[in-house]
Amino acid sequence: MRADDLFVLTSDGVHGSLSHDAIENMLREAAPRDRAEIERAASGLCDAALKAGSTDNVSCIMVRIEDLPSETLSEAYGRLTRRAIPPVLAIGNRLDDWRVVEVLHSSARSHVYLVERPDREGRYVLKAPSANFADDLRYLEGFAVEQWVGRRIRNTQVMQVLPAQDTRFFYFVAEHVEGRTLRRWMMDRPEPACDDILPLVASIVSAVRVFHRMEMVHRDLKPENIIVAEDGTAKIIDFGSVQVAGFADLQSAEIAQWPEGSLNYIAPEVLAGEAAQNLSDLFSIAAICWEMLTGTVPFDREASGKPLVSERERTTSTFARLRPDMPPAVGTVLARALSPEPGDRQQAMSEFVGELRKASRSSVRPTEFVPLIERGSKAMWRNWALIATLVSMVMAVLLFGRFG
Repeated sequence: MRADDLFVLTSDGVHGSLSHDAIENMLREAAPRDRAEIERAASGLCDAALKAGSTDNVSCIMVRIEDLPSETLSEAYGRLTRRAIPPVLAIGNRLDDWRVVEVLHSSARSHVYLVERPDREGRYVLKAPSANFADDLRYLEGFAVEQWVGRRIRNTQVMQVLPAQDTRFFYFVAEHVEGRTLRRWMMDRPEPACDDILPLVASIVSAVRVFHRMEMVHRDLKPENIIVAEDGTAKIIDFGSVQVAGFADLQSAEIAQWPEGSLNYIAPEVLAGEAAQNLSDLFSIAAICWEMLTGTVPFDREASGKPLVSERERTTSTFARLRPDMPPAVGTVLARALSPEPGDRQQAMSEFVGELRKASRSSVRPTEFVPLIERGSKAMWRNWALIATLVSMVMAVLLFGRFG
């Protein structure tokens, strides 16, 4: 059943006097849309039956489907996971009615194409899973969730996924989002001022709150998943790890608790196997803000191989040492949002943005003395010690040659 479908119920006096082709032709010519047109079409069939010599009761009821309820997540999951993964496509290839214009991304995990079709204006993005993951239930479930979320949410700050179409293949088509990734934005703006990032941070928070209002937690916010438009608006383009309220019962425990994503941005409670909450996304946003301002992530878990964060590890990387030109209060706000315990973080996104805005306007003067030895990295002091040793050796050789 689809929107605009027309169902016709007739009595024997109608379909006994008129052929199927005759009824179909009359309906095609009438093309009823609104209630008045449908009533006229029904009366027209009855009149035609009487003129054809019908002596039986003539009755006709028509029902037009105006709209259908949104597909539930369980329905979408069951429908999508039964489909076949399409083959790798090249420019000019077609998948259903979509023609590939450009290969945007191709990896062992997924394939992304810029596509177009004759009956639609503009260009779109087609995303398909890789055949390498045909037996990976965790990956396929994430792909199915991404499609459902993209069709469920209607907001300008979230990439829109087109309505489902009849196909035997496992893929989805979404709008083509213009702009650059937040990763590219950060590369173009190393060590910006806090005031420079505040509008973009507020826009990211606005986009994330769209998910929260629909009882969803993103769980995988990172610079690669955010597009920055020319006007500075943030738009989220990837949501395969979204935790949807009530969907955990359809997934295995491992899949429901452990999302795919970068360890450097995922909240500690999520990595510990606990259910994500809105404050888990706040942790990710704070990690992104830290990297925007310093050029480094607060916790490089992927390099260290440590998935969990201890209090001691958190305090070893001080914001003041990385950005001595920045008000220390900015580091305090970020450190609070990066607390291992959700209860120790700001309890609302608006509170975090407000504190960050207030901190950016505070004094740049440090509130406490930072010893000289703590103002540089270990590598810097190691290099200075090596240089000093070499200089000392050269001077010793010169002195020995002069007085020896």
